[in-house]
This record gives sequence, structure tokens and C-alpha cells, in this order.
Amino acid sequence: MSQRNLDEEDVEYVRSYGRRRHCAGAIFYFLPKRGIPDRDLADASLARLEGCVAVFNKEDEVLITVYRNRKGFKKIRSKVERDLAT
Repeated sequence: MSQRNLDEEDVEYVRSYGRRRHCAGAIFYFLPKRGIPDRDLADASLARLEGCVAVFNKEDEVLITVYRNRKGFKKIRSKVERDLAT
């Protein structure tokens, strides 16, 4: 998170307003621009979260990683649907 200049509040914001997708044995939260409420777009600290992806463990929802990719939801949808570990 520190490499991406994000803190826990930012991750919780992405989790609250982002799109949720179960894929590849994890839970992905992607925050598109249209997912950010209009009142928050004026705030630069929240508008910079556009394109953030937070990846959580499927079992106990522990944060695995956070990255930014504005076209990230398309990449997430193209991942393998089933969990190969089982």
C-alpha cells in the first residue's frame, strides 16, 4: 500500500464504492470513475482513487495487494474463473 501511496481509509473507500468480483480464488474490488459519487469527484484525494484495484483473500478477506489500472476490470474479467488449487 505504501508503494502505491494508499492508506487503509483509501482501501476501505475502494471496497465500499468499487465493483466486486470473485475470480481466481480471490475477491477483487475495482473502483471505476463512475463508481465515485459526484460529491467526491471534486475532492482530489478521492478522485485519485479512480482505477484502484484491491485484492482480498477469499476465505477470510485479508488484503493481498493493491494496484492501479484504469482498465483493470477488463483484465479481472478475463482471469480464469475456477480456483486451480482445489
